[in-house]
Amino acid sequence: MRPLLLLACCVCWAGSDGPQLRKQYDAHRMFELRRALKEPSVDSNAISFYRAVVEARFGREEKAVDSLHRFLETHPDSDLERKANQELAGAFERLGRYGDAAEAWSRVIKQTSAKDKDRADQLNTQQLDDSLRDVPRQSVRFGEAKMIQATRNGVGTWNVPVEVNGTAGEWIFDTGANISTITESEARRMKLMVRDSKAYVSGSTGKKNPLRLAIANELRLGGVRLSNVVFLVLNDQALHIGPIKYQINGIVGLPVLRLLGRVTMSAEGAMRVQATEPMSSGEPNLFFEELTPMVAAGHRGRELQLFLDTGNNTTFLYPSSRQAFSGEERANLIRRREQMGGAGGVMKHTVEVIPSLTFEILGSRVELKALSLLSKQPKGELRYRDGVFGADVLANGFTIDFGAMEFRIQLSRAVARLA
Repeated sequence: MRPLLLLACCVCWAGSDGPQLRKQYDAHRMFELRRALKEPSVDSNAISFYRAVVEARFGREEKAVDSLHRFLETHPDSDLERKANQELAGAFERLGRYGDAAEAWSRVIKQTSAKDKDRADQLNTQQLDDSLRDVPRQSVRFGEAKMIQATRNGVGTWNVPVEVNGTAGEWIFDTGANISTITESEARRMKLMVRDSKAYVSGSTGKKNPLRLAIANELRLGGVRLSNVVFLVLNDQALHIGPIKYQINGIVGLPVLRLLGRVTMSAEGAMRVQATEPMSSGEPNLFFEELTPMVAAGHRGRELQLFLDTGNNTTFLYPSSRQAFSGEERANLIRRREQMGGAGGVMKHTVEVIPSLTFEILGSRVELKALSLLSKQPKGELRYRDGVFGADVLANGFTIDFGAMEFRIQLSRAVARLA
């Protein structure tokens, strides 16, 4: 970061000190960054960048795009320039402006060393966005409010009823999917045209699957109609969960779910969708890492950041979450091997089982039983997560409000781990 030309002997930064903000940003601690920016501070070019980041990550992308462009017009140093373009790319992707996202990624790649470990993923994302530059932005129309009945699937998560080209389907409700996804056979059944791209997609086990795309002119979900819906198209085997012999046919991913506004689902699968009102004055507990929703959850007064993945049947934690455990909780850990299945195959992990752990989410508490603590922190950008919230957290009902950027759960008793 470019040094700030301030008289250090005369100026005292209170909460929002430059190095501290950068530390929070680099560690992806967005809730801490947002709080720090509310403290008295000396205005600077760098701080204007961090404020724009908070706008973008907490659901105000349109405003953030303008703020980031103004920041880039000040000709910041190369490091902040690269970061600003990366934030622009993520904001454009969430807005469905794929051509603009591809151009922003191109600028990021030009400023990234050929030896950088993230460069291959950046190039792959740029190629995917470039493949979609001719696709109009996804849009939504809200008709008569209808109750939508979701059903439990063989994975232990929720399927929701959809209709494309007059053909009905049952697809997984999955906030963990960056883009909605269907199998080749489902695309044929729905009469969708499939196009090739140079990109690939990684399944939950890390296996790379060749990437093709399809665009639905209209997708219906209850009384809601969505236009220009983008799908990844994978071969059927890539979405086959071998250990339980379950075939996933389609996945309703984050770009669609976000357009739905506020989604509420009961413990019995009664789902309601409504357009959101202007953002609430409360503090959001949800932010975006590119196309991934992250939730703040408390345990024993410590704040954890967990990936909200409604397409995963169970919650599990990474080693970074240990900081929030009590001595007794650490002493009660039980070591064992388990396997995790997903698109692309099965992986085996060594885990420690936590008999019981309670989380606080916007004033509500949920106790999870037999929770897995993985032995290794994930690599790359995933290393900043403390774990994954799965369907067991949702078992008693939930609300995801993308207007207010809030995730709420119903008050509940202890939830046993799903099989």
